[in-house]
Amino acid sequence: MTPPWQPLRAAGWQLSDDPELLDRPRVWRWLSLEAPWAHGRSPEAVNTALDLSLTVGVYDSAGLQRGVARCVTDRVAVGFIDDVFVDADHRGKGVGRWLVCGLLQHRLLREIPQFTLVTDDAHTHYAAAGFTPLARFQRWMQWRRDIGSAYAPDPWAPDSPPGSAG
Repeated sequence: MTPPWQPLRAAGWQLSDDPELLDRPRVWRWLSLEAPWAHGRSPEAVNTALDLSLTVGVYDSAGLQRGVARCVTDRVAVGFIDDVFVDADHRGKGVGRWLVCGLLQHRLLREIPQFTLVTDDAHTHYAAAGFTPLARFQRWMQWRRDIGSAYAPDPWAPDSPPGSAG
């Protein structure tokens, strides 16, 4: 079976992890205005996320960015795939699968034994790239800022005793 990205590569498309190639205003528009999971995210927040993750872009033969994906990682044990987005005009052509597979095979991530991601509606897409539902998902927990409760008082608060957060 021919991988869906081989025709893209033959047509001059490329993947790149070069942060200089990222069209940051375009990525911000995609995430903040089009992606439901990141709706309203500020340009500063998008740039911080891009800078603190391993970020890969996919570019057409004219050099225009057509997609983005990032991996939040320590590059040893943890890999969380996030903010996968493909321009609407290029969906269904293998661009997203190439983007995700390219990120998973990145030279800096090859030692990570397991990656996770969250999706509301793209299970079939990710299954085609090798993702499966979480095994023993009961082991996983979450803490949400909107409903969670951290220890009080805040050890990072300006009025905390010296050395209390260190």
